[in-house]
Amino acid sequence: MRRFEKCGNFTCNLRLQENTTNLGIDAAYITYTSGSTGLPKGVVSVQKSCTAYIQSMAHYMHLTPGLDCCSVASSQAWDTSVHETYTALASGCPAVMLSHDEVRSGNLLLDLLAEEGVTCAFLVPSLLRTLQTDTLAKLPWPIVRMIFCGGEALPQDLADTWAQDRALLNIYGAVNLNSNRTVSHC
Repeated sequence: MRRFEKCGNFTCNLRLQENTTNLGIDAAYITYTSGSTGLPKGVVSVQKSCTAYIQSMAHYMHLTPGLDCCSVASSQAWDTSVHETYTALASGCPAVMLSHDEVRSGNLLLDLLAEEGVTCAFLVPSLLRTLQTDTLAKLPWPIVRMIFCGGEALPQDLADTWAQDRALLNIYGAVNLNSNRTVSHC
């Protein structure tokens, strides 16, 4: 299944239950990273932090059920895939899982995003550089109306090119801070 509109057999609800046995500090997932040290380590992200982050990103992105659809271009082994998937679902919007080959298919990726009705894409800057801006400019609004870049430095020339007719947001954050901690419009 490529397009997810629910979390399993239930609609996605990321509110923490208020009780004394679960304070939201249980592990949500573990990501393995070498970070800047080059030494592999496991980083535990807790439920409360994940929930707060996903809810804040959903609010920040102003996703609208029935209009918006987000791509999931990151590997499921990367922490960004968590917010790519659950920010959409928490907002009542579908998430479209892209395969490794689809993400790296060049301008065929743009055709796929249009076919799936993706309005919010999470793409690394080196991938953006491989896509032709004239092809993206031909996509009807709201297809790819918002692009989140992260995981690498976003060069100014690339930001200037892609921010002309859509929202381009540069995101950054260490995995042990539960994904991105800064978001800036370009």
